[in-house]
Amino acid sequence: MRTRFRTLGSALFHLERVINFAAVPLLLTGTLFYALFIIASISMASLSRHLISLLLAALFVFAGCSSSRMAQDPVSANANAPAFRESIDRILADTVLRPVVTSMKIVALKTGDVLYERNADLLMRPASNMKLLTTAAALIRLGPKFAFTTRFYSDGYVRDSVLYGNLYVKGGGDPDFSSAAIAAIVAEQKSKAGIKRVEGDLVGDDTYFDAQRWGTGWMWDDEPWGYAAFNSALSINRNCVDVRVTPSNTVGAPPIVTIEPDTRYVSVENTAVTAGMNTMNTLEISRKFFERSNTITICGALPLGTSASHETITVLHPEQYFL
Repeated sequence: MRTRFRTLGSALFHLERVINFAAVPLLLTGTLFYALFIIASISMASLSRHLISLLLAALFVFAGCSSSRMAQDPVSANANAPAFRESIDRILADTVLRPVVTSMKIVALKTGDVLYERNADLLMRPASNMKLLTTAAALIRLGPKFAFTTRFYSDGYVRDSVLYGNLYVKGGGDPDFSSAAIAAIVAEQKSKAGIKRVEGDLVGDDTYFDAQRWGTGWMWDDEPWGYAAFNSALSINRNCVDVRVTPSNTVGAPPIVTIEPDTRYVSVENTAVTAGMNTMNTLEISRKFFERSNTITICGALPLGTSASHETITVLHPEQYFL
């Protein structure tokens, strides 16, 4: 008897129950879903099962303690594979899944046998969930104790609390490096070496990464937004600035704009106005990315009494922002 599903979610949930194998993940992404079992070249034994489960819990469905003999007995798995494939085919044939593109490959981790595949070679765009696979791969390849480093060098000498010579900064791509970290380093050097001033140049080295600053296939009009920040070995403050816009106390007056961190690397073009109460909020915060500029633009109307609007905006040439 054919099962009918009223919603896509119920169909995917039923599909997850059919694929009831221990440690076999099923990736569900709304109307676009994939079963990804393609990390064959990476030994999962180097990470604890609990760590992987926690890392991928938001995305993968694990049938942790399956009662199915197929998860434990390769002989039974091969014998029952046709019925297993038919069960998945019946679900995917439902009319509720007609607009869904399916790319799936299920491999027995112990034997390497392909238990099911459909459009396995079809190139798909996994979107933000790819970050979880990337993080898992980084943990396996680099280890949980790996640390990004930002190194400081000097070719000068210290006399009377003054460093005479150049100061060099070699970036290591630390995504969490911040202005606060620099302040802490300066305070430490003041305490240890007694350095209060530098007579020389500040030289940045971003050659740890290549010259590609953006991911392949990224949308050009995503450039201003914080989730599409430029990549650089010299990264600071997520290569972004936080923009906060608060309405003025006077209708018609420009709203108050605050940039964090307070930096001269970006400028602000504020043409917005504070509108009367109960009017539509049309405020827009962006950057002149099409003009290849680090000018933050504020336009539209922000009603009186409205809570502050906030946006994280990327900066162009983050290595210069760092320096």
